[in-house]
Amino acid sequence: MASWVSSGKKKSEEALKEALDLWEVRVSERTAELLNTQAELTRLSQVLSMGELTASIAHEINQPLTAVVTHGHACVEWLSASPPNLEKAAPDH
Repeated sequence: MASWVSSGKKKSEEALKEALDLWEVRVSERTAELLNTQAELTRLSQVLSMGELTASIAHEINQPLTAVVTHGHACVEWLSASPPNLEKAAPDH
């Protein structure tokens, strides 16, 4: 009977070791997945930040360019009048 108890204990220990090994593999896999996901989120965050920065720069560049074009069109209209309105078209001194 002692050998039967010893055999059962050995099987239980082997089963426990197998379960622990499997658990360790699963934890390693999930940790790797988590790290990959975290790296991907970091990359996406950087891409979104670059997009926001690009939009901000585009706005800062477009705003004065739009003003230049608008004033240019106004000057063309003033100079196209008959007689041309040189006072409005002249730059401020």
